[in-house]
Amino acid sequence: MPSTDRREGWVPPSEPNGVVAVKTDPERIEKLRKFLRDYVDLKAEEIEERREALRYYHCKQWTAEEIAKHDARNQPTMTWNRIVKVVNGTIGLMERLRQDPKAFPRHPDHEPGADVASQALRYALDASDWEGQHADFVQDLCLAGIGGFELALEQTDDESEDPTSKRIRPETFFYDPRSVEYDFSDARFLGIAKWMDKDEAIAFMPWAKEQIERSLEDLSSNSIYAEALDPDKENLWWDRDLKKIRIVEVYYREGATWLHSIHTGTEELGTEESRFVDAKGKSAPGFLMQSFNIDEKGNRYGVVRNLKSPQDQINFAQSRATHAANTKQLLVEEGAVDDVEALRQEIHKPDGVIALPGGQSGKISINSNAEIVTSAVSMLQFAIEEMERLGPNMALIGQGMDNKSGRAIALLQQAAIAEMGPFIVRVRSLKKRIYNQTWEAIRRYWKTPRYIRLTDDKELAGFLPINMPRTDAFGNVIGTENPIGKLLMDFVIDEGPDTVTLREDAQLAIGQALSQAGNGLRPQVVEALTRAMLENMQLPSKARKYVMEAFEAPDQPPQPDPVAQELQIRGAAAEIRKKEADAADKEASAALKTEQARGTLRQNAMNQVADEIAAIGHASMVPAVI
Repeated sequence: MPSTDRREGWVPPSEPNGVVAVKTDPERIEKLRKFLRDYVDLKAEEIEERREALRYYHCKQWTAEEIAKHDARNQPTMTWNRIVKVVNGTIGLMERLRQDPKAFPRHPDHEPGADVASQALRYALDASDWEGQHADFVQDLCLAGIGGFELALEQTDDESEDPTSKRIRPETFFYDPRSVEYDFSDARFLGIAKWMDKDEAIAFMPWAKEQIERSLEDLSSNSIYAEALDPDKENLWWDRDLKKIRIVEVYYREGATWLHSIHTGTEELGTEESRFVDAKGKSAPGFLMQSFNIDEKGNRYGVVRNLKSPQDQINFAQSRATHAANTKQLLVEEGAVDDVEALRQEIHKPDGVIALPGGQSGKISINSNAEIVTSAVSMLQFAIEEMERLGPNMALIGQGMDNKSGRAIALLQQAAIAEMGPFIVRVRSLKKRIYNQTWEAIRRYWKTPRYIRLTDDKELAGFLPINMPRTDAFGNVIGTENPIGKLLMDFVIDEGPDTVTLREDAQLAIGQALSQAGNGLRPQVVEALTRAMLENMQLPSKARKYVMEAFEAPDQPPQPDPVAQELQIRGAAAEIRKKEADAADKEASAALKTEQARGTLRQNAMNQVADEIAAIGHASMVPAVI
């Protein structure tokens, strides 16, 4: 439903303090009524099958007539609900495969904004509790064969609106019965019809108070179509006693333009052009729906249609086997016993006592129904195996994989996922359309500056600015930071690591090639393979930038080990000290030798002087010869 804060389009903004609803166009209101009437008339079989699928899921799998027959013969009515296991297993599988969307630019200049677009979309989805609604959507697709979301715009300030998404309940949805495409792309109209209390409707659309009250009066004597969309057989348009009215919201196409209208069946509450566009910028409805399967009649159905027969066989076989195992057939010759009913009661008692006249025991035989039990158990086992085959197998839920390698488990899971390919494709198709259409709404209606909280990139700041003015040193606005309206993006989905994608195959091939780097690969080839692997990695742009800068940086000499460096310094110092000590020893030895030589020279000189003195003295003592 539209936001109550929005006035433009729904009502003429002629009165500032009060709004006036648009005037009802008789031809248009009849056209809008016919949309719902045609769907109810032509899709009665599909509606009933959807209700029955829901009953089977909720363990209501026997008819009243079947239960009455069981009660008449004291047979237990047993229900082994295997459908709920298949549906819940499918929901669990899709939750396991679910990943966040990722944006890819349509133009090289917008590549830096890819992460900004991804974060903005995730912010909008988180605000709508996308994760919580995703499982409900998958359940709708399994049971009803139809599931989808309503996109709306919620006013945040005077200029900006936030796109929101809300799951559409299948029992409230109707569509062009001529549509046969899985994504309803060929439908001329899509709508939802909901019951609302009178007070709630007036509070939701205060400008339409008179129209709502008039609708209750007009419809109080106009009982049409008791068979409606809802499971209970309530009237299509009104409930006089409870003051409730059915509000119908419909998107319908006129030419290439989708129009959006709200009405009560007799009164038109507002009509405007759709405010949403698809990834190509074309007018699009705010209801995004998807079907699982479509039969030859154009009826849409879920997984329960193929599960009903084996489920019925499981219930029948189990009930039959239990009843046969607890009963016995008696073959009694006429006149062999006096009271047949007493014999019947005693034969079923564990401690029963049967008194027979003498010689009559051979005239009574007991059939234990062993053949019936064996046959029923065989039917039961076959039906259980068929149910296991139709649902997610053991490989997907991780059972029976104890003795297998990780690679073997991955291959088995990939094969199992391939068996569920159509269902996975349908889910991904809707999600991609929601991502792209929500993104287009963000581009169009996020006009004012804001911050969005980051959820997954730890390298970035906690909040990301959007449409934030950039100023120079003088306070003049010189640009806009992350202008969301100028980013052109496409969103893709990678549904989990168990799906082998082209990117993963490339990574595996490059890794195998790099493992041969020591077997003669040229350095240029190794460098090219390494660059290819880094560029192919699924990393945020900022993280990829860091990695590539490190890869392209020139080689730096290795940093020495501090401990080894300290030991080396100590060794060098010790060597220096040793050399200094050796030099000192040598110097001291040389000085000693020099001093010793000098002493020897002095001693020799002194000895020579002494000898000369002695010689002079001896000469003076010899008498002179005359």
